[in-house]
Amino acid sequence: MAELQGDYFPLWNLGYRCNPFRALTREEWYDVARLPEPLLEILHQLPPLTQILGHKGSGKTSTLIAIERQLSSH
Repeated sequence: MAELQGDYFPLWNLGYRCNPFRALTREEWYDVARLPEPLLEILHQLPPLTQILGHKGSGKTSTLIAIERQLSSH
């Protein structure tokens, strides 16, 4: 990959390894999804049926992925 750094990845030295505007893989999304502290505090007290609402792009899927990560780690 080192031979490609200058030609194809001009921002390699800044840490970019791909197009920064591409979609995250499921594994990457799982690693970066975070929950706000108030939600972390009540996570284990959520009722059996919980609805996540919000506008397009507001973080609904990221919230669900972060909840899944939290619950699977306990």
